[in-house]
Amino acid sequence: MSILQDAPACCLPLFKFTDIYEKKFGHKLNVSDLYKLTDTVAIREQGNGRLVCLLPSSQARQSPLGSSQSHDGSSTNCSPIIFEELEYHEPVCRQHCPDKDFSEHEFDPDSYKIPFVILSLKTFAPQVHSLLQTHEGTVPLLSFPDCYAAEFGELEIVQENQGGVPLEHLITCVPGVNIATAQNGVKVVKWIHNKPPPPNTDPWLLRSKSPVGNPQLIQFSREVIDLLKSQPSCVIPISNFIPSYHHHFAKQCRVSDYGYSKLIELLEAVPHVLQILGMGSKRLLTLTHRAQVKRFTQDLLKLLKSQASKQVIVREFSQAYHWCFSKDWDVTEYGVCELIDIVSEIPDTTICLSQQDSEMVICIPKRERTQDEIERTKQFSKDVVDLLRHQPHFRMPFNKFIPSYHHHFGRQCKLAYYGFTKLLELFEAIPDILQVLECGEEKILTLTEVERFKALAAQFVKLLRSQKDNCLMMTDLLTEYAKTFGYTFRLQDYDVSSVSALTQKLCHVVKVADMASGKQIQLINRKSLRALTAQLLVLLMSWEGAAHLSVDELKRRYETTHSAPLNPCEYGFMTLTELLKSLPYLVEV
Repeated sequence: MSILQDAPACCLPLFKFTDIYEKKFGHKLNVSDLYKLTDTVAIREQGNGRLVCLLPSSQARQSPLGSSQSHDGSSTNCSPIIFEELEYHEPVCRQHCPDKDFSEHEFDPDSYKIPFVILSLKTFAPQVHSLLQTHEGTVPLLSFPDCYAAEFGELEIVQENQGGVPLEHLITCVPGVNIATAQNGVKVVKWIHNKPPPPNTDPWLLRSKSPVGNPQLIQFSREVIDLLKSQPSCVIPISNFIPSYHHHFAKQCRVSDYGYSKLIELLEAVPHVLQILGMGSKRLLTLTHRAQVKRFTQDLLKLLKSQASKQVIVREFSQAYHWCFSKDWDVTEYGVCELIDIVSEIPDTTICLSQQDSEMVICIPKRERTQDEIERTKQFSKDVVDLLRHQPHFRMPFNKFIPSYHHHFGRQCKLAYYGFTKLLELFEAIPDILQVLECGEEKILTLTEVERFKALAAQFVKLLRSQKDNCLMMTDLLTEYAKTFGYTFRLQDYDVSSVSALTQKLCHVVKVADMASGKQIQLINRKSLRALTAQLLVLLMSWEGAAHLSVDELKRRYETTHSAPLNPCEYGFMTLTELLKSLPYLVEV
């Protein structure tokens, strides 16, 4: 039990659990004995093995006053955590509490109202550390406003949805500080490691980490983020969670599906994304600061990439945000009161702040790539086309790319080889080849429209060449396509509603003939590209002008010299530029 209580999400892979057990207790573990402990552990099947999970009933007991969740960053545990040093803690600060007769037993948790405040983290963070110094490392959450007022003046408290954030959440935004729950249910503001963090400590080392193991909890975590993003200021009363979940996802939230018997136990199992504020029945749910920073980083990068200059002036941020996301900018949606509070949490390698002509500018840091890396990226774009041409509808999930690339080409896709550190950045470097579509939480890779039509043209050539006389009745096209390529053809992918309209877009490859039995699709007899290549070579070698010749000028010279139009469709290409690109050893376009 003690092994699993110390594990992320109270789960461990079976082989790892066995290894730790045998090292700790010095004798072999019989796995069959685990299956007999039905009241204590559950053994669940996972894709690559089995997981041993501690059942909720065997985890730390529920707190009487409210959530027994702890956000202590010194542990990655996702179950309720009770700290030995916090077996009991005074519910209020006796020095600063105005009610000198406060009784823990008479206190009604439902009477507690969560204060919302407007405070800059730059000012607030050192004040919190100062309070902890003067209070020997712990401050009861109930007394925090009174203790703060005694040292720094009254907090600026506002009504919910009036431009503030929950005080309890803002406290957990301070690096090195968190809120733990003592065994008597009292929430206590404390240092994560029971001492002030050393100077220059990376803030992310002071945050709680994501759980691993249970795939159902990982999926639930994503759903929690998606649901809370849709709520005003990312806050929702705990009593509204179930109906809101049902309305948002059009399905029931069955707590038992995740191995729990109470909703609060399920919510406490994902402390890396969900923070439970307050106490009693009026508790609120919001995203943790770590989840908010991750979410804001993704939104900020999307905003910056939508700008032509890949940067935005801080003064114009609200306008740029509205233009990008079609909604008003509200910093409290991300759990802080000032933009700089959350921007400063993002690593310099992801975004950078700079001063330009007395204006503060947020931009994406750029690294100049070498010519070799640029050339390799061009080759990579051809690899992408080759790979996606083998996928149904020329598309695939983003997370399947790396394993598919390895399987298809027999080599790893090394980002550094192309001068990038992120796969998405590499894809963004080939916008004329690849599009990254966002379908809810999932990203989908697909060829651009031009590349899709090229790939489709190649498929039609293959399909018609396999038919007698290189032709096929129009009514049979979709059926034969599915037989040949193993998936149904979707006309809507090409913005057409009929096969007839599709053939018009592929007029450089196929033609439609009216036969006695109906319309027939025939393969166009292409002219010889070898003869055209020789003609173009002679033209280029006789050109005495500048080193470069425009495509339009080349076409005019050809038609003047040969007294015949140069129609790329006769050679199987939609444009002359595409035709010339197919001759890389002759010309460079």
